[in-house]
Amino acid sequence: MRGFGAVWRPCGRKSAAGTTLALVMVDGPSADGPGCRTGTARITDEETMMKKKIVIAMLCLTMTPALLQAGLMMSRQKKIAQEATEVRDPLPGVAVVELFTVRNSPRYKSADWMMRRLSFEATKSRARLYALAFHVDYARNTTDPLSTPVNTRRHYMYSKARDDGKVTAPQMVVNGNQDLGENAQEAVYSVAKTLQTPSEIEFRIEGAITPDGRHVVLKYDAKRVPKKTVLNIALVDDGMPVEGKMTEKNLPVVPVVLGFVQVDPHSTNGRMRIDLGDELRGVVTSAIAYVQRRDDLIVLGADRVDLLQ
Repeated sequence: MRGFGAVWRPCGRKSAAGTTLALVMVDGPSADGPGCRTGTARITDEETMMKKKIVIAMLCLTMTPALLQAGLMMSRQKKIAQEATEVRDPLPGVAVVELFTVRNSPRYKSADWMMRRLSFEATKSRARLYALAFHVDYARNTTDPLSTPVNTRRHYMYSKARDDGKVTAPQMVVNGNQDLGENAQEAVYSVAKTLQTPSEIEFRIEGAITPDGRHVVLKYDAKRVPKKTVLNIALVDDGMPVEGKMTEKNLPVVPVVLGFVQVDPHSTNGRMRIDLGDELRGVVTSAIAYVQRRDDLIVLGADRVDLLQ
């Protein structure tokens, strides 16, 4: 559960074509060099190009409004960029990125890497991006111990809203209404645009796990919430925390949805108590809550709380 997302890096060995790199774990000796242990995974040309596109497109997540509006004369460009890096205003929007995936599928690693990179860039930008990995159980010839029927039903809900009824994994949905499949470049630009758009509601949540470890107690406060909305609460496992400084080679793990609850936000504030049961006791680390319209499934606001504080 906490092991996926191991860090790999190229060991400097190219194929005859010069485009396929052998991947190695960063921990362990190898004949390829110190700290290298050859693995069986491969980065294909398509995956390499996808990652390059993501890195380039990620620039729009880290650009601030002040930087965008500045004239940036050549003589002042370096100074302005430095000031923008030191003091960066948080982006006004909220992005909930739901990744429906199967852990053992061929495209799982590339989709997981993309989500981790999105989370990394959002953290650097102080952006409110909430990534969620919903593991589903309908794929053929695959097994995923993290999948649940609830996650699968949620995926089919989105496919039904599109009127085609088709589902595929991996598949990303941004703020409930932008189905991007696994298109990396579209995902990055969609997230960046969403984060630049102010949220429609103000929403905050706080909570903790009870001392006996059996329940999660949550309190929420919302403003300007329209009618016909639903409050989604994802109980997640954040995985092993990143040790040391977070870098491109030390990316955060995508939170895995282990439990999912929906309630009607009858008022601007409320309190709820969720039974963890035997399966979730001791493995849930945080809760991500987001308000969603029932008709078009658009996410209006979201927040996260660390349950282990």
